[in-house]
Amino acid sequence: MNDNGIHVKTPPGRRDPTAVRQHILQAAFAAFRKSGYATASMLEIAMRARVSKRELYALVGNKHEMLVASITEHAKRFDVPADLLVLRDRETLARC
Repeated sequence: MNDNGIHVKTPPGRRDPTAVRQHILQAAFAAFRKSGYATASMLEIAMRARVSKRELYALVGNKHEMLVASITEHAKRFDVPADLLVLRDRETLARC
């Protein structure tokens, strides 16, 4: 999307593969949540991610690899630092 809010399609070959992979994983996770792993198809995921099936396989792999990668990405949100204080009282909260 450009500064004016208009969707501009990036020419093939000029997209950042890492960003495209992240977009694919988000689409895969959404498809797995909606349809379930067994029912979600690679075509559905490709359509959600607005990429070709060829790009799915090239950037992420097969459906199982996609499931593992998408869960791994979502699990990173739950990582907490080992030195994070456990908030048990107001004094501990004040130290944060």
